Amino acid sequence: MIRRATPEDAGAVGAHDRASFPEGFKSAYDARTCEVFLPILVKPSDLLLRSGRFYVREREGKQVACGGWSVEDPGTGEVEEGVGHIRHLAVHPACWGRSFGAQLVLHCLAAARDAGLTRMKVASSLNAAGFYARMGFVPVRQAILK
Repeated sequence: MIRRATPEDAGAVGAHDRASFPEGFKSAYDARTCEVFLPILVKPSDLLLRSGRFYVREREGKQVACGGWSVEDPGTGEVEEGVGHIRHLAVHPACWGRSFGAQLVLHCLAAARDAGLTRMKVASSLNAAGFYARMGFVPVRQAILK
């Protein structure tokens, strides 16, 4: 079941992110990069949780994935007409390969389309780039941070 997240989900989303992001990042980034960026990534965004555009995917009463979308660019806050951004997608490592992330992306794309958007972007981590390519996203550029 996919449901809209609320601010009350912050604790569960944070716990989920602390399980998901480090496991995925260690396959693509060095320890220093993980040390710098993971503390930022595992904090749930109150703005996203209140936006009505952030969702959790549950299975048997447990959160297995979360993610959403915004019209604001996650880096700049700017809004480009007709463009949305996939945000903060994470699948619990025990559930990788079960299509939960794909289900959330498709849910976000449908919601964004219903809101009148015609294009979606995602700022992907290196470990998720293949997933997004399989979902139809086309790489624009790659920046390696060291």
